[in-house]
Parts: sequence; structure tokens; C-alpha cells
Amino acid sequence: MLGYYDKGVQVCDKCPEGCSVCSSSSECSACFKGYYLSFDNLCYTSCPVRAYVVENTYACKRCYYDCYTCQSYGECLTCNAIADFREIDLNSGRCLCQIGYYDNFAQKCLQCSYNCTVCSAPNMCSSCRNGFELIKTLCISLCDIRFIRDSSNTSCIPCPYDCLSCDNNSNCLTCS
Repeated sequence: MLGYYDKGVQVCDKCPEGCSVCSSSSECSACFKGYYLSFDNLCYTSCPVRAYVVENTYACKRCYYDCYTCQSYGECLTCNAIADFREIDLNSGRCLCQIGYYDNFAQKCLQCSYNCTVCSAPNMCSSCRNGFELIKTLCISLCDIRFIRDSSNTSCIPCPYDCLSCDNNSNCLTCS
């Protein structure tokens, strides 16, 4: 009988809401009219967030990982800026990471290191915040006047006394 399943003890039990055919209380294989079979094998009156209706069917499929809502796989309609740190790109129809975040091919973008505005991984910067300079793939604090970057590029060391600027060998380039 539609909407019921055999529990195996000569007693039928009711399928979950909206299910016309089910094998248990938590697994539907077909839905009544007006319901959609979701990827969690339950029936709903509409597809859940991050899912879309497959054309000419009553089935829901997952959107691509970056979409909050979509009309087909890989065609985002909206993004979740607050929880996923993503914004819609009108040219590609995809949800791209906000400035200061990078795409790790999962729903939520991950934050770049503090001093980095654009990165492809935690310590793979390609653009830095004001007050920092890009050295290889790291954003290092700019050196103030009277300081020069040390040979390891990790810190600033003072120039000799009375120098406004100096070279890496501590030779005075401009005097104060």
C-alpha cells in the first residue's frame, strides 16, 4: 500500500511524510505529488538550501560546493557571505572567496594570514595589507626609516647611527 512499508513482522508502518514508497522510517525511494526526493532519501515540499530540482524530475541534487542556492550544478544563484565568506561573481555565476580568504574546495572559505589580502593557502600570499610587503609568498612588515630588512627577510635591523637609509651591508645611503 502506498505510503507504508513492511517492517518484516506482518505489520506495515507509515513512511515518512511525503513518501509514497519507502523501505524504512528514514529512507524513501519515491514521493507523493508536490514533494521532492532529496539526497538524504527523504521527501520535502521544496529542495533544501544548497540543492536544486533536477529538471523533469521530482528529485533534489546538491549544488556545487561553493553555492548557497543554485539552479543547476555549478550555476550559483546566491552565496553565503556571512557563514561561508563567499560573494557571487556575475561573470562566472560562481561564489568566490571574499578578500582575505581562500578557496580550499569546500563550502566555507578559509582565512588568509592576518597581513595577507589575497592568498591561495595559509602562507601563500600574493597581495598584502597596507604596511606589509610581499617577500616570496609571505607578507612581512615594512621597515621604518633608519631600518633595513635583514638577510633572512624576516625582521628589520637598524642602519648605522646618523643614516636615514642604508643598504644590506650597512653602508649609509642617505644621512640624517
